[in-house]
Amino acid sequence: MAIHKIQINDFISIDYELIALHATIEDYRLAYHINKALQIQLSKNSTSIEIETKKWKSFF
Repeated sequence: MAIHKIQINDFISIDYELIALHATIEDYRLAYHINKALQIQLSKNSTSIEIETKKWKSFF
């Protein structure tokens, strides 16, 4: 199992933007409503990123 550690130096580059959303609805419903409102095509990536620490584990 790979552990991904994010460091602040990883975010110094300006060639991308990072947006985080947290909602109580399912991810597919959130993507549907965002796609509809903004007329874009968000889709689920086939790979996920797993971040694990001693206290918690997250999947993105």
